[in-house]
Amino acid sequence: MRPGVRLPSEIEDRNGNIISFSSDLNCTAAVTMTDTADRAAVVTSGFGATGDTVKISGLSKPYTLTWGTVQSSSTATGYTLGYTVESGASLAGCRLVPRGSKETVVTAIKLPNDQQYQVLYNDPFGLVSKIIFPNGGYIQYDWGVNSASEAGTFEGAIQPPMNPPEDAGQCSVVYDTPAIQHRYVSYDGVTIAEQQDFTYSTQWTGAGSTQWAHKYTTVTTHDLIAGTQSTTSYTYTPVPAPDQPAMVLPDYSFAGQIPMEQTVIQSDSSGTPLKTVTETWSDPYLMTSQKTTLPTGASSNISSNIVYKYSPSTSQLTEMDEYNFGQSSIGRKTITNYQSFSTFPPYLSSSPIDGLPCQSIVYGSTGTAVAETDYLYDGGTSVCGTAGTPSVTSVSGLPTLPMSTHDETHYGQASAIARGNATSIIKKCFPNCTNATSTYTYDETGQIMSSTDPCGNTNCTDVTGANHTTTYCYTDSCAVVSQSGGTNAYVTKITRPTVNGVTASTYYSHNLADGKLISSTDENLKATSYHYNTQPSQCSQPNTFDRLSEIDYPDGGKTEYCYNDSIPSVTTSELLIGSTWKTSVSTMDGIGHVIHSRQTSDPAGTDTVDTTYDGRVASA
Repeated sequence: MRPGVRLPSEIEDRNGNIISFSSDLNCTAAVTMTDTADRAAVVTSGFGATGDTVKISGLSKPYTLTWGTVQSSSTATGYTLGYTVESGASLAGCRLVPRGSKETVVTAIKLPNDQQYQVLYNDPFGLVSKIIFPNGGYIQYDWGVNSASEAGTFEGAIQPPMNPPEDAGQCSVVYDTPAIQHRYVSYDGVTIAEQQDFTYSTQWTGAGSTQWAHKYTTVTTHDLIAGTQSTTSYTYTPVPAPDQPAMVLPDYSFAGQIPMEQTVIQSDSSGTPLKTVTETWSDPYLMTSQKTTLPTGASSNISSNIVYKYSPSTSQLTEMDEYNFGQSSIGRKTITNYQSFSTFPPYLSSSPIDGLPCQSIVYGSTGTAVAETDYLYDGGTSVCGTAGTPSVTSVSGLPTLPMSTHDETHYGQASAIARGNATSIIKKCFPNCTNATSTYTYDETGQIMSSTDPCGNTNCTDVTGANHTTTYCYTDSCAVVSQSGGTNAYVTKITRPTVNGVTASTYYSHNLADGKLISSTDENLKATSYHYNTQPSQCSQPNTFDRLSEIDYPDGGKTEYCYNDSIPSVTTSELLIGSTWKTSVSTMDGIGHVIHSRQTSDPAGTDTVDTTYDGRVASA
């Protein structure tokens, strides 16, 4: 991480669960992230030195990083990033000072199974030029110059420098930026399957202007296996960039406009448009409309449109109007209202809970409501009215502050602070029938303790039985197969409603270190077990990546998985009866596509399926 980049000390959710971080101020030494289950979920030995490791809870070996340095330059031969001074030229010596920098970068990531990804960087910009997959496949990027594509007003852009810098005035500059010119994908590290070529241009609002009106990018995709070609053309319009932090002097900015997609045209090899998408935006985050146009003939087309409307104060989506293809009137309108919460921890100035819907209504083409779902939170009783006061079950054994996984001070069992847990979900029945209401209860960490289906909240004449509640347990004591640690993180028992006098439960056990399921017991108390990072009986390769190795079924059957990372391949062996095994082998190419599937146990001979891929898969 760059010097000065800081991690938070902790992150707390709306039920008081805490993820904590420990590190030095600049995150250059060890960093530990402790999750809500009190695990050291991620532990790093440092950043910036070859041999640094990243340990993930549950993995037997860490990821290992190799670091290097790249030198970037704006004036390298053949790749000079130019600039034009658009204002401030009357000031003596007003020009942008070319600079280079040396960056510390990751050049390889070694996985726990000793396979590794390699990352190469280009000269002169110091940007990623190639990513090589563990088995040889790669993605490669060729960089060039996007001429006169950006503008900024720079502090200290005057030579010679003035003291104080305020006396230097401003120097507004249009300048070049690095851009990808070509992208290549190879599945095997030898043959290129896909090539993409990129061209760029910028339309400025006028001579000498530092404001652009449109940007254009064309991507030509060559499927070198199928021998086909297609083109996607992008047009961008600008929206103002947010204010930049830590700007000491006024009116200094870098790239003050953000390009937003206006049109995206997909064309075939002859240049005939196949699909056009037109978009409008109110800011960098909120799309206001999306129109899709499809050709229906040589000179005709048909369009659909979606219009989005947002709350001016919260930017939440409040209305979505959908126009079907060829229709000028709304085919479907969705109105969404949101719940407000008035109670929050004293260290905050407002509720941190935002964006929870209290009502979603769908209207058909005639303007009549055809569907509605209402939500009540924390025991509330009025749709979109005042939220209720949480009533939750206490959880024992939670670590206490300050080294806590749960904030008992503000989100303990007796706390009245809003949590935003949906306690009732009401699906309206149209036009005249009984609504379906499902209700839920929670513990103090936000986990569901019970759910009652609609027939438990109203009389259902077509359903018998009085019990319609499913309960959930998370403690170790509920598991029938032993698991380590008092996690309160994973469900260990689900008890379903009693039917004909029979109450059915299923049981689950997990490995606390990584959350993997190690046992599931069905309603008949028959257990299925799961094994990881072991070498099964039918396998000659060690499993060094903590992957699923074996499943043992209640009837004595087995499924074993054998991983050969050097090929790579996965062998699946299924014990059918006695000592009879069904064995199949899947072999992948250099980026993980299955290219050969063989069933090797067929008495009549090996059954083989070979799969080839054209270049279009590279863009999926």
